[in-house]
Amino acid sequence: MIDAATYMMNILRLSVAALLLLSSVFSLSQAQDKPQNKSQNKPKAVSLDYCADQFILSLADRDQIMALTTDAVVNHSFFRDRARGLPLFTAVLEDVLHKAPDVVIRTWGGFKMLPVLKKANIPVATAKYGTDDKTLYQNMRLVAAALDQEQRAEQQIRDHQRRMAAVKFRATQVSRSQPIRVLYI
Repeated sequence: MIDAATYMMNILRLSVAALLLLSSVFSLSQAQDKPQNKSQNKPKAVSLDYCADQFILSLADRDQIMALTTDAVVNHSFFRDRARGLPLFTAVLEDVLHKAPDVVIRTWGGFKMLPVLKKANIPVATAKYGTDDKTLYQNMRLVAAALDQEQRAEQQIRDHQRRMAAVKFRATQVSRSQPIRVLYI
């Protein structure tokens, strides 16, 4: 006769074995039924800084994203909900080289690692600093080209232009006694 503790341990072992078997069968069936990945031939990327995180999250397919910086999920990250569940890292050279991305996206981060990335033949797309629409559109096109997402960028640019035109039109409709006030934080 076995005691209750031994009996429970045997039940636990059998349960774990059954779960492992079921998970491997489930994974195998999912792999066989999985539709073709739309990003299958698109470059895989890592981000080196917060701004680059935002570009990648805006333009890349989820499976193109190898890693984002830890800033991608902070409260002030516009796309923090999109970043949840994606790999995060501190964007140091060793981690970038270990991941061996097809492309590195950056704005201000990782400046010192650029010579090593060049020697490793890892392309780097660097967005320019600027606050005007022209620079924004240039950066979106630059990052989109690196990610093979040009159509997505052009759609987002058209959407931005449409929304800005609506804001400008609304501003002309507001009387001089009601100036538009904007606070950018």
